[in-house]
Amino acid sequence: MLLKSNLFLAGGIALALACGFQSANAQGVFIITSKSFKDGERLATKMAGNNKQNPNCVGENISPELSWANPPAGTKSF
Repeated sequence: MLLKSNLFLAGGIALALACGFQSANAQGVFIITSKSFKDGERLATKMAGNNKQNPNCVGENISPELSWANPPAGTKSF
């Protein structure tokens, strides 16, 4: 009987935790996108770093355009 009550209690706790986590994620997934490049592609050279001491860093150090949706609750800046 003790084993049954412990299993029941453990199941109740697991269910409560699962319900709590679902409500925390109800706002949706944080999404970040860019029109400056496509998934799996390289950044344009102009967006690469520019370091005179490294011959491979020949970009213009321009930031890509970024957009986001569904920021986490309490987010104040990006």
